[in-house]
Amino acid sequence: MKLIPIQLRCEHLENPLGLEITHPRLSWALEGKGRNRRQTAYQIWVSSTPELLSEDRADLWDSGVIHSSESVLISYAGVTLHSAQSVFWKVQVWDETGQTGESEVGEWEMGLLEPEDFRAQWIRLERGGADLLPAPMFRREFTLEKPLKSARLYASARGVYEARLNGQKVGQQVLAPGWTDYHTRVQYQTFDVTALLEPGENALGMTSGDGWFCGQLGWTFAPIFTRHYGETPELWMQLHLEYEDGSSGWVCTDSTWKTSTGPIVHADLYAGERYDARLEQTGWDRVGFDDSFWHSVQVIVPENVTGRSSKLVTDRAQPIKVVSSLEPTALSCPTPGTYIYDFGQNISGWARLQVQAPAGTELVMRFSEVLSADGPLYTESLRSAKQTDVYICKGKGLEIYEPRFTFHGFRFLELTGYPGVPTLEMVQAQVVASDTPFTGQFECSSELVNQLFSNIVWGQ
Repeated sequence: MKLIPIQLRCEHLENPLGLEITHPRLSWALEGKGRNRRQTAYQIWVSSTPELLSEDRADLWDSGVIHSSESVLISYAGVTLHSAQSVFWKVQVWDETGQTGESEVGEWEMGLLEPEDFRAQWIRLERGGADLLPAPMFRREFTLEKPLKSARLYASARGVYEARLNGQKVGQQVLAPGWTDYHTRVQYQTFDVTALLEPGENALGMTSGDGWFCGQLGWTFAPIFTRHYGETPELWMQLHLEYEDGSSGWVCTDSTWKTSTGPIVHADLYAGERYDARLEQTGWDRVGFDDSFWHSVQVIVPENVTGRSSKLVTDRAQPIKVVSSLEPTALSCPTPGTYIYDFGQNISGWARLQVQAPAGTELVMRFSEVLSADGPLYTESLRSAKQTDVYICKGKGLEIYEPRFTFHGFRFLELTGYPGVPTLEMVQAQVVASDTPFTGQFECSSELVNQLFSNIVWGQ
């Protein structure tokens, strides 16, 4: 069997978008290995188009034949790359007998490398007053006047965000852009949104939550609400449009955007999320929505705002995602009207609720890792964190809800407020984690050691 290079990675990621490293490192695994089998040499081809690569023409870099068994973190050493450039590569290896094997094509795309590439402005809905405030929504419509070749959306937030385009969520990530020291750097994500755009009119939307930026971060023995970095979420987004005729255009966050609040009454990592479905604004993220009653955004001027000089950098890790779902294993009723779901496993994540109830019905979900000795949730270890999600029904058939801007550590879910007897099928647990691929598995004859391995995986 030939040795075949597989699992091509660039900076540890598969086909990444938005790299800022101008000499990224390339890696691969080998298929067909066995006793005394080994790689003795390799050759890497890097091209600006897949067509050139199919002809073994490397206009960006040809490593030549390198006599080495190395296959991890080989630095690109070719032509200087520019912002948003698409790059395609493959590798050929030789085994100990001189037989060759060739990989499939991998690719990566460069991010925003120059200061002038950052065109968008930071915007926000000016808020103030209460500890827990509504999650703002932002929107802007624009027109595609030419046939489109490709489109990339660059997005970030001081806080957490969800981007939407023509009524659809952009990407599968949650809790983006992730936690950093916002005084120093803020991550941005890059998305290929070509398939989400339509000829003519289009609509961009963003919703934001407090997250780590302006939420109740940290813990204290006193019930003090702490905002470590800022007072309200701030958003940054720019859409790069590349047309078939070679021209390009941009749609950026600026003073032309509109903002409002909606069904997310509040969203905090520790307090939880309160969602009133009666406040939904149907179609707010689609073309033709009447936003005449929405407000103008406030544009943030970095030099005039303390602590706003933080640098935008590309996200270099696997995204946080819903990586699996768990069905409840048991449902109990320790007191009348109080129902406790057991998912059989401690997780990080949230609940997905499916319910049909009259408008105004307020369903309260509390979370805990363990139960008290007499049956109810044990919550003393949460200190001042409420860890409570509330869903208020709109009363229009089957309603499905899961929060977007909070998460919990739990095995047990307490549900109150349901007008009837809930079923096991009403609730799922959504497991949320960094979408880091497994590279191995362990199993042995000892169930104790197997359980220990499982605990380590779930703990990570």
